Amino acid sequence: MAITAVYAGFRTGWNQREVRVMAKCATGTLALKVGEVCTLTSAGVIAKKDSTTINRGDVIIAQSDMTMGKGHVPVENHNYNYSDAVSITTTAKPIMVFYVNDPDDVVETSHEGSAT
Repeated sequence: MAITAVYAGFRTGWNQREVRVMAKCATGTLALKVGEVCTLTSAGVIAKKDSTTINRGDVIIAQSDMTMGKGHVPVENHNYNYSDAVSITTTAKPIMVFYVNDPDDVVETSHEGSAT
């Protein structure tokens, strides 16, 4: 079974900030989640990492679609449970990411699948 997702965070977060990018999914990409390490091409295509090696220029998903909304209107019969998913589309949409500037400052928290 191959690596299907890598999740990571920062040791110190020094010199990190969220960056809004316009991105669309790579073919075969499933939904992304907050904290997932991905690759982002210059053409604006975002894809899941298929290895646990984290490189300079990779991105970590910073916010879900739920926190990227345009406001909050309270409704009595709406489910406000938090979801950490980022829906992926074939057309470009705004996604908040952290760029990996220093791979030594990144700590892998977990991954799905195995490297064998």
